[in-house]
Amino acid sequence: MRSQAEWKRIHEELAKELNAFDLEILAIKDGSLPLESAKELQLQHAQRLKMLESRIQRSATAEHDRHQAKR
Repeated sequence: MRSQAEWKRIHEELAKELNAFDLEILAIKDGSLPLESAKELQLQHAQRLKMLESRIQRSATAEHDRHQAKR
């Protein structure tokens, strides 16, 4: 069950990150977010997405290893 909880947390964090990204795109389009600020935010998003990618890889590897151990 730990695996399902981890996947759920990853999914929630990814959804939150993508939602924030979408809102920033809209703010750029309507002019309420200056381009320089947007560039910094995009760098932060990229870093957080990289961290999520690492977590996904670790979780997938752990899940695979658990399944292999059951065999």
